[in-house]
Amino acid sequence: SLMNTDFYRQSVGFQRKKLRENLNDIKNNNKIINGRFRKKKYYEILKNSKVSVGAYGWGEVCYREFEAVICGTSFMTADMSNIETWPNIYHEGETYLSYDLEFENLNYKLDLLIKNINLRKKLVKNSRLVLEDCYSKIGKNYFLEKIFEIIK
Repeated sequence: SLMNTDFYRQSVGFQRKKLRENLNDIKNNNKIINGRFRKKKYYEILKNSKVSVGAYGWGEVCYREFEAVICGTSFMTADMSNIETWPNIYHEGETYLSYDLEFENLNYKLDLLIKNINLRKKLVKNSRLVLEDCYSKIGKNYFLEKIFEIIK
């Protein structure tokens, strides 16, 4: 977990601080990394990680999840079932695992993901397929349709 929790606005850092508290309570041999790194080092760490755990901050969708997918790392974040976005890499159990906003299932799901390499591979593979569709004819047509809906 690489995340900044130092924000001027408490609302931005609230869930990240709660996530850090919950992750610190998990007693296992897995690393939780705090701090800021240069991009190259950050991507090295991400490529060598099993799971990237994110939280809401400035909004629900965060580029960190997309970076994780590109680096071949599975990710977890708060439940995204109420979010409509494109590209949508937030399909529970197919492209990522979620935890509830009260963190009640965080430990269980994180443990499941850490221990199950096949699940991690499946989530990354499916997420990459979603991202690849962005560059296909299907993705380009979807994007154009959305633009035309907006400008009508």
